[in-house]
Amino acid sequence: MKAKQRRDGGFGLTEVIISMLLVMVVFLAFGALLIKALTTVATNGTRATAVQLATDRIEEARVVGSATGVCDVLRNIVEPSDVTQDGRGVELTISGVVEAGSCEQTGATAEAQRTQPRLARVTVSVAADSDAVQNPVAEVTTDIWVSYDP
Repeated sequence: MKAKQRRDGGFGLTEVIISMLLVMVVFLAFGALLIKALTTVATNGTRATAVQLATDRIEEARVVGSATGVCDVLRNIVEPSDVTQDGRGVELTISGVVEAGSCEQTGATAEAQRTQPRLARVTVSVAADSDAVQNPVAEVTTDIWVSYDP
């Protein structure tokens, strides 16, 4: 008597379930990687906006410092706090400070204060109202040449 030959030409249920499980593990790994990448991109966008805001304030202070030669005017540009939002809606607070004693010349007349060049140490920092980024998000410190050239 001849034994019947079995044909085993297809996939069984076990193979299909195992392959689906492997594909699911790979997709979950890529999903976690995608979420991390999107979070990093968003955080970097906030940082880039903060750096741009700090740089803009520094550049405005440079222009004012060389145009007026007056430390109080420089302080009025640098020190006020402003609140703005980045493209994602994260609130950014911009604040600055002119280092004490770095701008004025002690004992000088008002005219000498205005006409004699000096360096002012200026720091501008930007903080975010978000737990996703570490504060300050950006901080820029520079020396600004304060002089009046009529």
